[in-house]
Amino acid sequence: MNPRLKNWLKILALFSWPVLVAAGSQFIVQSGNVTGGHAVSWASSGVAQDAGTSATGNISSLGVYGNGGTPFCVNSAQSSTAARVVLCMGTQLNNSAYLSLSSQNGASLVPFDLVINGIVYPFPGTPSTIGTLRQVSSGITDSATSSDGTIAWNSSSALAKTESLYTCSNGSKGNILTIVDEYGSAGTYPITLSPAGGNTINGGLTYIMAFNNQSTTLQCAGDGNWVAT
Repeated sequence: MNPRLKNWLKILALFSWPVLVAAGSQFIVQSGNVTGGHAVSWASSGVAQDAGTSATGNISSLGVYGNGGTPFCVNSAQSSTAARVVLCMGTQLNNSAYLSLSSQNGASLVPFDLVINGIVYPFPGTPSTIGTLRQVSSGITDSATSSDGTIAWNSSSALAKTESLYTCSNGSKGNILTIVDEYGSAGTYPITLSPAGGNTINGGLTYIMAFNNQSTTLQCAGDGNWVAT
């Protein structure tokens, strides 16, 4: 073969190769930067992009198939042999839909919390106390229990008063307790909220209600501290 013709055939083959490959297969083009560990989503036909984060996601619809078992799980650690907490969900035909929470490989047991508009509702637990009200009609001391929702002080006693709180443990984390000066005398006879031994309120040893008709809502943050609002 003529050497010059041979060279021209090589050049033609070189330039026609992408066209031939494109005709035989379909390319995927990456759109923008990607982050390792993120999923991939489609920006348009043939164009892939980073699926984004839980705060700024690019996936508008996601279907997970699984009849029984736990086809969708969130783990606190990536390794299956590490101490971790696992939250899963699943469904089974003619049986049930379910959430599964487990602590594996030596991880401590943790409560299951529902967080609605920033308020923590342990499950099971606090919801049973919502709407309950107990009135203190006399005396100057009272002790709250985990079954209390709102405690209304309506005592006419002309002395300062004390409300003793129950222990704020990890088991009662999220519990809500509201104390109200119903009688309207706290400006003269303050109501002192006293946490259980070693516990605190906003990091302090006591919390004093010193305004008439004042209302204070406490939420157990666990580990012995109540948060007052």
